[in-house]
Amino acid sequence: MTQNTPSILVPLDGSLAGEHALPAAIGVARAMGAVLQLAHVVPTRANSTERQHWLTYLTDLAQRIQSQAGVLAEPTVLEDIEHTHHHGEPGVVASPRRAVAHALAAAAERTGVQLVMMTTHGRSDLSRFWLGSVTEHLIHHAPEPILLVQPGASAPDLAAPLEFRRILVPLDGSQPAEQTLERTIAFGRRWNAAYALIQAIDLQFEEAIATLAPVPMSQSEVDTEAAQSRVYLEQIAQPLRTQGLEVTTEVLRGTPLANVILNYAAEQHMDLIAIKTHGRSGFTRLVLGSIADKVLRAAPVPVLLHGPTV
Repeated sequence: MTQNTPSILVPLDGSLAGEHALPAAIGVARAMGAVLQLAHVVPTRANSTERQHWLTYLTDLAQRIQSQAGVLAEPTVLEDIEHTHHHGEPGVVASPRRAVAHALAAAAERTGVQLVMMTTHGRSDLSRFWLGSVTEHLIHHAPEPILLVQPGASAPDLAAPLEFRRILVPLDGSQPAEQTLERTIAFGRRWNAAYALIQAIDLQFEEAIATLAPVPMSQSEVDTEAAQSRVYLEQIAQPLRTQGLEVTTEVLRGTPLANVILNYAAEQHMDLIAIKTHGRSGFTRLVLGSIADKVLRAAPVPVLLHGPTV
């Protein structure tokens, strides 16, 4: 790999579930002309036998990717970071999962990867790789976006890489969410992708901070917000269309918002959902940070997740 060759970090835990990130990673690597960095994190105190075991596993997998998909992959065995001197207070002992996430984030930052790709969970809920542990920590610390894939039950087909030609982008009117759109478009250009910009209106809202009691919106309130949303989405979409991009807009209504997004993605046969972990702050009808976890857990397609630093 030359210094200017783009790279993609793919954390793996040795399970078939974890390897389900590979068809998507191979597809992106082909489109980017990138090298895959296959990584596993071992404890700092791991002996040479354990380290060799994981190096052999990653090397064999890299050779399979090269032979079946024609994409270059490199094995990397990393050490965990026992103390949170990366993204944390010096001398404070990190949990094992946090230490693994910090090691991966540090590797991503050190090597300048363009993307991190992994499954939402690996071996089991007790594994070091599952949503809510390593994945969650990595989302908040990785310097680059993370593309997350739901694992399947059978072995992934390395010769059938994924392509992302239809991309769904939920927006909430915030600048951070719109910055996500810019990076998502740059990502999708590699496939000449079409983009669907949506804004979802929750048919319930918090009437008062004191009670937090959900109250249904009146029809006039829904109609007013829908009209404002249509204007907003078209203002975002028009400049993109002048660039020759295929962009559609849609105002959706329903409760809960995560289900609204997921149902639309399935009905419209989207290949990817691009979302930010935090949109507007405070009490709002659509805070992407509050629904991103639900979308990640149940998404029928991969999710391109932009963290708070983006």
